[in-house]
Amino acid sequence: MQERAFPALNFTDLPLELIYEIQMFAGSECLPYTSRLLRAIFQNAPSSYRAQYIMRRVMSHPDKWPIDFYSRVLRFPLCSAAVLDLICEYSASVETWTLNGYTDVPKRLFRGLNSAGNCKERRKSIDELLPFLRHVMSKAPQVPTLNINAHKGYALSMAVHGGFPALIHFLLENGADPNQKEALAVNVAIRQKDLAMVRLLVEGSHPTPVYNNAKRRKCDDIVDCKKFPDLLKVAVKRDARDIVRYLKSKGLSPELSSIWEV
Repeated sequence: MQERAFPALNFTDLPLELIYEIQMFAGSECLPYTSRLLRAIFQNAPSSYRAQYIMRRVMSHPDKWPIDFYSRVLRFPLCSAAVLDLICEYSASVETWTLNGYTDVPKRLFRGLNSAGNCKERRKSIDELLPFLRHVMSKAPQVPTLNINAHKGYALSMAVHGGFPALIHFLLENGADPNQKEALAVNVAIRQKDLAMVRLLVEGSHPTPVYNNAKRRKCDDIVDCKKFPDLLKVAVKRDARDIVRYLKSKGLSPELSSIWEV
């Protein structure tokens, strides 16, 4: 009697719940990209699964919470606002004092702001980014304060590079420091010949001046330009004359070498 032949089964023929369970234990970053079908399966995974997957990846032991728990959580592209809410719910028993007191803002959120990218992708990035950052901040104190200056001020530099004023104002209002990485954000604004942006980064958005004895109270600048003489060199090379005049008013003097280079 001839044996009945059964059709060969592929991994994708398994029930969705089993596929999700296998990936949960495997923790493979590559599995979702091995086929279009698997990619679609994991793209449509429920928020509850994504939250559990991220927590399993972040925690080396079920009872051991990393001090940078939320910094690690936010690095995952899977971490949407809904997923973060579930993770906060699952980790509600964690005492905030066991964490390190701050949450690094991840680079991944700002990579899509690159001006070399597609305009629609950039607009989508900014439209999603600001609400997400506000949502993360609303989870305090459970989610420790966002460290906007993580990765040497990467967030502010990319926001200036992409040309997103609303995001730049938001970052500055929440502690972004333009002095990071030798005032890279200011350097970028100079290369773009954007005097208004240079002024904003150097001076900040000061409140209405207060007068005392008929004299204006001077507000301290965020960036002491005299500490970064290369800023003037960049302005001279870019032939940004209005910025050159502005930087000179801040105490910078052009070196003879930079004049000869023009």
